Amino acid sequence: MIAGENTSEYSSSVMIAEIKLGRERKDEKYWKEYYSGNEEVEVKRINLEYGKGVFSKKKYQKEEIIMKEIPIIQISKIEDYYNCCGFCLKTLYSKDPTNKYNKVFNQINKDEVVKCKCGMSYCNTKCQKLDYSHSLLCNKIKGLFNYCKKNNVSHPLCISKIFANILISQNIEQSLFPFIVFHSSPLIPFNSEIIPFFLDIFGSLLLKFNIYGGWTFIYQILYSVLKYNSSSILPLNPIQSVLLNNNSLHIDNTLLSSSLINHPDITAFTIEAEGLFKYLNTLNHSCSPNCFLASTDDSCALSLIASCPISPGDELTISYIDNTLPYSQRQSLLYDSYHFYCHCPKCNLMI
Repeated sequence: MIAGENTSEYSSSVMIAEIKLGRERKDEKYWKEYYSGNEEVEVKRINLEYGKGVFSKKKYQKEEIIMKEIPIIQISKIEDYYNCCGFCLKTLYSKDPTNKYNKVFNQINKDEVVKCKCGMSYCNTKCQKLDYSHSLLCNKIKGLFNYCKKNNVSHPLCISKIFANILISQNIEQSLFPFIVFHSSPLIPFNSEIIPFFLDIFGSLLLKFNIYGGWTFIYQILYSVLKYNSSSILPLNPIQSVLLNNNSLHIDNTLLSSSLINHPDITAFTIEAEGLFKYLNTLNHSCSPNCFLASTDDSCALSLIASCPISPGDELTISYIDNTLPYSQRQSLLYDSYHFYCHCPKCNLMI
């Protein structure tokens, strides 16, 4: 079951209908129960302009990890698609046969890789079993993969994975909810080029989306949700994970020190990915944020880390962009990418 399984009441149909009418659904009754139960943070409605926000329940010091969250959906960038575990995104193969640390990588990365007949790899049988929706995609994804590779995009592959999760579930209304609860306005125009690929993969199963406005409309919502809300994930690769816990390492006649953890030849093993997170992607933007996101281990989880002291009741914010840019560039970038202007204290000083 996808995230959101503990919610007793789902309003997917109502929320999708409001999206179709061009209305932003910010009413707390739609999502209050879904976000309840977290010990570290609370999601509350702020106002009509900002909708909901994430607030701390506890006190935190600077650089303290507030929470760590696994995504409700995750996928690697297209160039890394077959270099990592199809479920947890752990690096399984070197991307560069000439990398001088390949032998070190192979010595550290001794997991027995499990390979599906379609070419997808997993770091173990547990990850393969957890990727239960792969049964709908196996041996059918090649055409869509080639299209994404040609156009250097990964969202269509991610949406195919979301579709598989939803269609394989016993409750579409419930399985849609964790995705459509996110901001998706204005909707990104639908790209008809992907139609034959999705018809080939899912066939008549796509008819199950008809009561929600059709599968192309759901695709459009999901594409918009990913564009406006998803976060980049850079899991520590196997060499970085070992160096993080050791001051030095001697493998295959090579001495590595922890100071090399960000060396280009070592970061070259890192998988670039994106994911959608229930709480972390509900955080509002500020050009003077009190938190930041970071990968702190070799999993697809992200950590929310305090960038200054935080008190109970404080709204937790991150910066969606490079907040060191000049005011005019920040505002332009935010509007072009997310369709809003920032009114945080840092920006208000410039008005």
